[in-house]
Amino acid sequence: MIDARDLVERAVNGTARGPGNELRRMIACLDEDFLRRTLRDPNARHVSAWHSRARWRQRIDR
Repeated sequence: MIDARDLVERAVNGTARGPGNELRRMIACLDEDFLRRTLRDPNARHVSAWHSRARWRQRIDR
């Protein structure tokens, strides 16, 4: 399974350094907003190793 944020992460990692840095800055703002609007899911690490590898998979809506 892949979600939109995983796809964005792949794109960032595949982008050249200069444009990639700009993209990372833009995504950082979106990630901060996402973290403000969600709560950490205390059970995410127990769901699967896939869930535990990325912080955006370990969130639940407020």
